[in-house]
Amino acid sequence: RRLLEPHPSGQGSYFDALLSGLTKEDWRDLGREIRPGTPLSYLFWLRQKGQVIPPGTVAATLPDFVLARLCGTAPATHPSNAVGAINILTRDWHFPLFHRLGFGQVRWPALREINEPVGEVRVAGRQLPGYPPVGDHPCAVAGVLLDLEELSLNISTGSQVSLRSMRPDPGDYQTIPFFDGQFLHRISNLPAGRALDALVRLLRELAEVQGVELGDPWPYIAKAAAARSGSDLRANLAFFPTPLGEFGSFTNLREENLTVGDLFHAAFVHMAENYYASALRLSPHRVWRRVVFSGGLAQKLELLRGLIVGKFQMDYRLGSTTEDTLNGLLALALVASGRMRSVQKATELLRQALPSGYSERP
Repeated sequence: RRLLEPHPSGQGSYFDALLSGLTKEDWRDLGREIRPGTPLSYLFWLRQKGQVIPPGTVAATLPDFVLARLCGTAPATHPSNAVGAINILTRDWHFPLFHRLGFGQVRWPALREINEPVGEVRVAGRQLPGYPPVGDHPCAVAGVLLDLEELSLNISTGSQVSLRSMRPDPGDYQTIPFFDGQFLHRISNLPAGRALDALVRLLRELAEVQGVELGDPWPYIAKAAAARSGSDLRANLAFFPTPLGEFGSFTNLREENLTVGDLFHAAFVHMAENYYASALRLSPHRVWRRVVFSGGLAQKLELLRGLIVGKFQMDYRLGSTTEDTLNGLLALALVASGRMRSVQKATELLRQALPSGYSERP
């Protein structure tokens, strides 16, 4: 978050200074993935601080660096792991922008496809190929076996709404490289588990101060929220900056509806509304035909799923496994090993082999 520190000019933060040097075309080319916490923001902050970046310096993510050290090679990565620094139109590093921002001398990892080894790792006397790191979110989306006409709702500590696309169509959303030359349109950082945990912490506070250890609150929360379906309490879970606002609230509060059930029912309703609004931003014409749920909260909270499906009014399915990312790595391994010729074919194979989880809308 260092890019959010005040800039010496007094004109906002370092992030504001970065944004002032970007054009609309830059936003489009980077897939609207311009935010604190990316390599682009780190390098900009270092240059603004007057730090000398020696010629030949390589900007690598931690997985790129570790794999390169294990293989004894130069860093390499997959385009899906180059978010915020890759030009989505060319699927190459945005070198012209790097020069404009003052760190054009920095080298970047080679971009490799998932079946192109970075090098070899010696393990127990055997030489094993090491394949390029991939983005965690694209890998998880591959793991839910998403097809082109499905909408992914990942609901966990954080939350994302995603659609696969054959083209990097610009819009009011993020676009990142996916697999098989495709792209992922997404809206991320939506309020989910992190916001709900803030409410739980509030409810636990008095008990913890008095040394009382409460058990798992979620069975009661789920039961109480399900019983308050007619509540008029309204919630806004934007307790931190989100794509849909950054100031949370509860409205229509009265003595009789200030209960745990009303509170969390209102929170779940707000989450359902957020997902629907985000989905319409991704595709105003509703190109999806089914919702796919993944993530711990989506698996655990039947009431939340029901409210979301009621908002979308269409069929849904649960992810085939609770280990989305590991399932995605399995799909990628099928391609890297030469057993399948594309991630699409690998996910089709896994879709046949794993439980479907299909359900009709209630």
